[in-house]
Amino acid sequence: MVEFFDDFMNLFSLIVFLLGFWFAGLVAVGLYPYPCGVPLLLMAAAVCLGLWRTSNRTAKVGPTVWWIMGTVGYMAWRMWDSPIVDFARNDALLMSGALLGFWFAAFSGNSSHFPRMLMGLWVLFLANIGVAVWEDLAGENVYQLLGKKSVHGFASGLYYHYNHFANLVLGIGLLSFGYGMAGRMKWPMRLACLSIYGLAVYGIYLSHSRGAWLGLGCGTALVFVGWLVNLHRTKARWGGLVLVLSAALTPLLVLGALQMGNNAVSNRSSDDGGRLEFASIAVDLILEKPYFGGGSRSYYFDSFKKLQPNELASTWPDIQYVHNEYLQAAVDYGLVGAGLLLVVMIAVYFRGIAMMLMGDAKSPGDRGVALGCMAALCAMGVQAFFSFVYHVLPDVILMGLCIGWLVRQPWVLSEMKMRDTKKPEVQRFHWGHGLIGLLMGLSVMAFAARDAAAWLTLYPRMDHHEKDMLVRAERMKRALEIRPDFYYYGQCALLISNARLNDQLSVEKKTRMIEESMQMLQCAIERAPDSYADLVHLAMLYDLVGEYQKAQEIYLRIMPILQVREAHYGTQFLYARNTVYRAQEAWRKRKPKEALALFLQAKEQLQSTKLRFRAADPSLIQLIDRSIKFLEGAGIKPE
Repeated sequence: MVEFFDDFMNLFSLIVFLLGFWFAGLVAVGLYPYPCGVPLLLMAAAVCLGLWRTSNRTAKVGPTVWWIMGTVGYMAWRMWDSPIVDFARNDALLMSGALLGFWFAAFSGNSSHFPRMLMGLWVLFLANIGVAVWEDLAGENVYQLLGKKSVHGFASGLYYHYNHFANLVLGIGLLSFGYGMAGRMKWPMRLACLSIYGLAVYGIYLSHSRGAWLGLGCGTALVFVGWLVNLHRTKARWGGLVLVLSAALTPLLVLGALQMGNNAVSNRSSDDGGRLEFASIAVDLILEKPYFGGGSRSYYFDSFKKLQPNELASTWPDIQYVHNEYLQAAVDYGLVGAGLLLVVMIAVYFRGIAMMLMGDAKSPGDRGVALGCMAALCAMGVQAFFSFVYHVLPDVILMGLCIGWLVRQPWVLSEMKMRDTKKPEVQRFHWGHGLIGLLMGLSVMAFAARDAAAWLTLYPRMDHHEKDMLVRAERMKRALEIRPDFYYYGQCALLISNARLNDQLSVEKKTRMIEESMQMLQCAIERAPDSYADLVHLAMLYDLVGEYQKAQEIYLRIMPILQVREAHYGTQFLYARNTVYRAQEAWRKRKPKEALALFLQAKEQLQSTKLRFRAADPSLIQLIDRSIKFLEGAGIKPE
């Protein structure tokens, strides 16, 4: 009866954890905080439920685990000390997902946990592949449950962006491949693992992700090398024949993989997409704050101050991330933080490599699990050089799971004896692990609860299909009361500003809506003083209500920084228009000399702005020319 209850609790905790992971794969597929709340609540509950176990293969709290916990502590300190609390919270939510994945894999469940968990991961994997195939056949992005796709034309499954989709497919595919090649299992499971790998290759082909192809090649090579090493260590009778055939077929396999990769990315430009420029900006920021970094996602706004006119396409949207997770970590958390993470990866890899090289057929642990986890971490780690794949919750959970299962494998150098918890005299509950896991689970629940409540208030009733912007804004305001966030304040202000353009609204209603938008923007700027999009929006609203001096103060503050982004923001044009408004105000106050000087300034400012903004409002140029002609014709001299 006790064993039945133990098995039930293990299975129940696994189901709850997978529900959280599946939910993350459905809704937490973007870069915003609210959707992370519900998945984290479920996974934290699973960690608490998983404290009851009869495992004969759990991680030993040794130097690796302590180093991981120390790294988490350092990151938490830097997040706490970050200048923008909303960015810190976003990163803390992601770190919580990785930590829960690690702890659940390392310290929960019994020896049957891994194959069950792997099959649970396949559910989300197959859902992503199915949607990607549908997108490829339909020729459009068909899945848009809660938001619009970030990039059109590339299959991205359940994700908003094809790189994030490719990263999840890459990780689960390589995890299955390594496990299938070197794990202990019956042939149906092995065949299923290899089939999942084949589907992963096809999914990456559909995504056209260049970084994923490189990661796939590195991860696959690691699996083959590990498989050959495993054959040698276990003294398989046919190992020599396999080695000879592998050496003979390797050139053909490499050529075939290169050809398939070229076909997959044939519709992609050979340009690096600006990644070298992003990296150069990151290096400049690292040199400014080398040791502890600028804080959570400091690159987001600090990069504006390093932009050069000849580096980036002027019409591109804001470059919010480095597109290289290693440089991103060094910018945000300093070389200390990046170094701590590097040591974590080296330590867990060393455990896996030692197990593959020094173990034998009778060694404890599962070499298939170790090889699969190493291959998945390798492949995802390679893609992390080219994109911000670890800023999405499902991907960091998968990374945490792989690290946890590697740490869970026995340390072969010390010939660790596995616990036989089936003996009645052995303590079923490990108080140290249990207390840490319980505190961790409860802490994450308390931390994620407000984001979960805000998400449930905002979604799923409000999505991009809702046409009434005021309805969307009202729901967003209720969510902001639960969990404030500068991004959602700005989005709410934008919704209200756009809704006021309805001609059927009264003047009084429009005035109140403008005032409400300004209040929202002021809240956003208070939380993120360098939120340039919100600053531009607020300055435009100040112009709209006639508070020209306040608008001028904002323009003078942001123009030196946004000058290289003129084609995107149009701040030079907006400031010229503000100058015209101030000139008209001076004329109404019977200050013709000041008015003429301001009109001349506005004309000079317009000449330096981008053509598309001048073309969008030709009446402004005509007004300036007529005003200057009239004032100069009247003999007025500029002041």
